[in-house]
Amino acid sequence: MIIPGQLDTTIGFDKPHSQAMEGSGVQEAALDTTAFLERLIRAADDDERLREVLADASLAKTARLLVDELVFRARPPGNTQPVRVGLDVVDGNERQHLVCTVAAGRPIEVTQGTEADKVGLHVEYDVKQFARALFGRSFGPAHTARRTAPLFGLPADAVNFTQYELLEEVPKAVDALLAGTESGREDLGELAVRYGSDKWGGLHWFARRYEEHFRRFRGEPVRLLEIGIGGYQDPNSGGASLKMWKHYFRRGTVYGMDLFPKNGVAEPRVTTVIGDQSDPAVLSEMAERNGPFDIIVDDGSHKNDHILTTFLALFSHVRPGGFYVIEDLWTAYLPDYGGTAGTEAGPKTSIGLLKMLIDAVHHEEWTGPGLADDVATSLTGIYVYHNIAFLEKGVNREGGIPRWVPRTPTW
Repeated sequence: MIIPGQLDTTIGFDKPHSQAMEGSGVQEAALDTTAFLERLIRAADDDERLREVLADASLAKTARLLVDELVFRARPPGNTQPVRVGLDVVDGNERQHLVCTVAAGRPIEVTQGTEADKVGLHVEYDVKQFARALFGRSFGPAHTARRTAPLFGLPADAVNFTQYELLEEVPKAVDALLAGTESGREDLGELAVRYGSDKWGGLHWFARRYEEHFRRFRGEPVRLLEIGIGGYQDPNSGGASLKMWKHYFRRGTVYGMDLFPKNGVAEPRVTTVIGDQSDPAVLSEMAERNGPFDIIVDDGSHKNDHILTTFLALFSHVRPGGFYVIEDLWTAYLPDYGGTAGTEAGPKTSIGLLKMLIDAVHHEEWTGPGLADDVATSLTGIYVYHNIAFLEKGVNREGGIPRWVPRTPTW
């Protein structure tokens, strides 16, 4: 396909199509939420569009989605005693009362609240300013989006908790909770460690390479697909990298595809789909339904025939200016993964694919027979590091070296 006769596009196409795209109510609900949030993100910098989007959902639903996003981005709290923070989301005369209970070592709990709740601090957000602080292109100033009132009420489950200790504990809880709308932003390595992704910290050291290539996307409403969710057959396990991407791309929409159902991993801005990456029809159907994407990451089976099949099926669904990433290139040298033992990977491996793609990038310099295809004319860059490669999408038609430049050296 890329260079005729060199790449066998039939390998690994024998898995049944019936394994793919099994729908569920949970997945459909996640898609509805994701669609609403994506509209909200794209409208966050435009008051008129923002009002139109907010009018399509109740304040109760919108408030809960915004607070859940704030909680998701929260830093690990430092307060040892539980502190209740009241969060009111306001739209004109309408108001939603929510309460976040924050304590070190526990997930932040969000419950429906009332005006009479005893809280350590009361925070009020105008719904439009709240959405802008979370999802607007400009990350701040967040303080313009909220009003605060320090109340320092004692939580019901406080144990031997004095008022003076509360003065120390409340700021720790509030600082952690409101971090999602503040100007400081964690790097990708820190987020990988926080959510348990193996992309940084021992098994792999990919985060710094991702930072180099993805930093410019961070404030954009990107759409990212990662093949491979993790957790094997447990529907509630895995998804560490999906959460890492969700936090890193605060305006992004994240999709994960896995061979097994992962309904328990789906959450606002994270959608999971079932699919077999060895089946090109399944991959194309999934991409047509959910794409196009700015970024696709293949962290799936790591089998070499699957890697080639997935690239051939999905590279066309990457938007110009985006990236297609292949992780775990080490399996190119493992025969059990379809690799080649020895010091040189064969043509039907991930490394072999990259070698052929180097030729494809230079299609305008070919001197022998050969027809450049859509991959060759839209692949603008290849960046290869230890065990990971970034393929940049764009327009690869610079015209080549002019014909008047001598092809035969005269010196």
